[in-house]
Amino acid sequence: EPTIRDTLKMYKKDWWRALKAVKDERVYCVDGNSYYARPGVRLLQGTGIMAACIHGESVASILGDELVPRAGYLRLTVDMYEHIAIEE
Repeated sequence: EPTIRDTLKMYKKDWWRALKAVKDERVYCVDGNSYYARPGVRLLQGTGIMAACIHGESVASILGDELVPRAGYLRLTVDMYEHIAIEE
């Protein structure tokens, strides 16, 4: 997905690597178009996704897959950043 690849490319920038969230692997890609752009049930799921991103996977487990669909977000890890850097 372009959003994930573009975010991973940010790792080349010193200021990006210096961010605490990047160092702590607390950067997430979310499907904004599906979960935040329109009113409806998906907006509630988007709120669950944000709660999981902010408070951790334990919250995702408590809320369940219906409110926190796993396909709606991805936690980026340093390994993912380094993999993209190697490819290019």
